[in-house]
Amino acid sequence: MVSASEGNVNFLLYLAGAAQTAAGDINARTTKQSYHRRQRGCDGKWSATYPSFNYNYIFGSGTPDVRRLNGLTGLPAAGSPRAISIP
Repeated sequence: MVSASEGNVNFLLYLAGAAQTAAGDINARTTKQSYHRRQRGCDGKWSATYPSFNYNYIFGSGTPDVRRLNGLTGLPAAGSPRAISIP
């Protein structure tokens, strides 16, 4: 789990991305995927028709799956029915 007391977490975030790539990237088991990498995007110069191997110019390492990155997979996602975040 990543906490503020660890200082700069960039190393840990890139390490999680590299671990996902080593496990098969988008074909890895769901439990090994810390980042969503199936998004398409374009910023006018660069285009990501399918995210590249571990990094691309549009999404970087991908959009984070915050629950997996922080080891909170046992909790419901925000917006899920009966989630604590929904009154």
